[in-house]
Amino acid sequence: MGIAALILGILAFFVNPCYLCSIFAVVLGAVGMRGPYRTFGTVGMILGIASAVVQLGMDILITIFSFGMGAFTFCF
Repeated sequence: MGIAALILGILAFFVNPCYLCSIFAVVLGAVGMRGPYRTFGTVGMILGIASAVVQLGMDILITIFSFGMGAFTFCF
């Protein structure tokens, strides 16, 4: 489980539809921390959380800037 969490955590930075890769990386990382590859589970969980935070920040910025540009082009 730890290796799967690591792979999903890395993959989540590039392809993360609806935060699914991040969620699965965190869940598998938590489960994998009890197995023999607990370091991979920990790193996968950290990467899953980090990618979710980065994507959430990007979603917020894109939303703010898209509404800002729409208002700007509407006024002029």
